[in-house]
Amino acid sequence: MSEVRSLNIKTGVVKRLSKDREQYIKDEKAQRLKVEKMENDKADFYDIKQQKEVLKEDRVMIEDSHKRLEAAVQDLTNLLSVYPEEGDEDLTKAIIEAKTALQKAQVAIGSTISD
Repeated sequence: MSEVRSLNIKTGVVKRLSKDREQYIKDEKAQRLKVEKMENDKADFYDIKQQKEVLKEDRVMIEDSHKRLEAAVQDLTNLLSVYPEEGDEDLTKAIIEAKTALQKAQVAIGSTISD
């Protein structure tokens, strides 16, 4: 049972970090558009400067979330390599869910993950 619990926890971490990274990317895009609009509208210099700082922070968060996601993917991949392909029903479901999460994370980070 602890095998299933470990897989579920690591799978949940990968899913959450994937969603976090997607949200940071959306936030960065929205902030970039906001800065461009402010520059086009000739907004106050200091307001633009402040918004550019926020944009920098968004970019740092994207990089950080990317690193955390890569680490979580590696942890889950290592954990999956320990378990047999087939086991009891709960373990098999957890393995399938973990592999699905890894495939989605692969798209998010743009690297190859071996099964």
